[in-house]
Amino acid sequence: MSKSSVTGAAGIRKEFKRLGRSDVLTAPINSASRFALGPVLSAARRNAPLATGLLKKSLVIRQDKRARKDAPRWLVGATGIARRYAHLAEFGRVGETGSRFLTKAFEEAKEQAVARFGDRFWQALAKKMVKK
Repeated sequence: MSKSSVTGAAGIRKEFKRLGRSDVLTAPINSASRFALGPVLSAARRNAPLATGLLKKSLVIRQDKRARKDAPRWLVGATGIARRYAHLAEFGRVGETGSRFLTKAFEEAKEQAVARFGDRFWQALAKKMVKK
C-alpha cells in the first residue's frame, strides 16, 4: 500500500497535476484561503493598537497581486492610508517597540485557520469536481 502526505497549496497542486486535474484547484484554493483567514483577521482587529482606530478599521483579507496565478497568496493587512504606518505598529522603530499585533493574531488563530482551510477546500473541490 502506498502512502502519501500533502501539505500546503503547492503540494496539493503537485498531487493533482500528477492525477491530471490541476485545472480544478484555483477556485477551491482561493475560496478556502479567504475563509480560513477569517479568524486571523478577527484576532488582528482585536489586537490592533487603538490610537485612532484607523488601523483596526483598515485591516482586510486580500490577494497578493504579485503572486503567480498558479500559486495564489492571501494576506491579512492594512489598506488605504494605514498601510503607511502598519509596519511601524507591528515592528516598532528606533526607541519604540512594536505591538506585534499581526504576529499575535497569527499565533492565536493558526490551528483554527488550518482546520477551516481543510474543511472548506475539500467542500469546494468536491463541488467543483461534480460540475466538471
